[in-house]
Amino acid sequence: MNPYGLATDQLAQYRTSGHGRALYQRQDERVAVCTDCHGTHNVMKADDPASPVHAKNVPDTCGRCHEDASLMGPSQLSTRVVAEYRRSVHGQGLLEQGDVGMPHCATCHGSHAAVPPGYRDVGHVCGRCHQQEEQHFLASPHAKFSMFPRCVGCHTPEGNARDHWIRRVAASPEVIRETYARLLDVHPGTRIDDPKTQAAFEARREPPVQQYETICLRCHHPRVRSAHRAFFSELDAQAAQSGATLYQLVRQAELSYAAATERVERVGRGVLLVTDEALLAEEMRTKLVSLAPIQHALNEEKLTQAVEELNALAEQVHTSLDDKVRGLRWRYWALLPIWSCIAVFVTALWVKYKQLKHALVAEGTG
Repeated sequence: MNPYGLATDQLAQYRTSGHGRALYQRQDERVAVCTDCHGTHNVMKADDPASPVHAKNVPDTCGRCHEDASLMGPSQLSTRVVAEYRRSVHGQGLLEQGDVGMPHCATCHGSHAAVPPGYRDVGHVCGRCHQQEEQHFLASPHAKFSMFPRCVGCHTPEGNARDHWIRRVAASPEVIRETYARLLDVHPGTRIDDPKTQAAFEARREPPVQQYETICLRCHHPRVRSAHRAFFSELDAQAAQSGATLYQLVRQAELSYAAATERVERVGRGVLLVTDEALLAEEMRTKLVSLAPIQHALNEEKLTQAVEELNALAEQVHTSLDDKVRGLRWRYWALLPIWSCIAVFVTALWVKYKQLKHALVAEGTG
């Protein structure tokens, strides 16, 4: 393998995988071996779009076995995982949008080895890409509970640790602004502190976001009888309230960002220069994006501080635009006397012209 720069530890890694252990330890010949994934005589490079192990083809390759109930039955493995992945934010990004940087089966579960080296649970696997979210989560109250389902506990429909349907939650700042712009077109003059405006914005936001307190109640609910619930039942109401607070803080920040940036966009279409305000809007964008990982710490004080910083920037934008619009209005008013004088002067010239013309005509006829 050396002349081709290929690794020679792939078989050793395969022996540690679920497939390899089943084959070598239990002599289960139904499991996947090299040729099941790479082919036999038609082996191609992994970056070849026609290769069965190309990123976009991996779900179908794994699905040949993992969607087969007769093969998965004896192992009691779900046959829904590939279908769930296809519906997930990762699956849609890879299979529908063609983003080969999106994680697929081998990204999380490993290709030849059992799991990516050094990562033993779903939280650490997700943390390989979502590093800031992982860092903030490790500072949260949930991080101390080893049995907590980590990322999938909140980001899947039911919080099942085996669920591969990871929902899309974050909306890009551009989409947030466009959503608010459409709301303004329908309801001009709306205010972001109006509960009706907030409800209308949430109804139009894509992707929709489930109320945080409903996610918290998956565990923090009297009907849940777990060790965690038995010892800390008094925290249920507090957890649900905290979830509601975090949810409102983030939605408030999104509306604040959307209102300020949309106003910069609309005012900038006129005669005013909004360069300074556009720079503040870009700083707001950075603040808004940073809220996504901060939420994972479940720290109301830290999130409140971040939202207040964003709101302060929004206030600067509105104040600056108010001053510029007010100055433009005053300039218009200041022009009125000038235009009035011009009108009077033009009128006087016209009257004088008519008088001279009449005098000339009268003299000519005399």
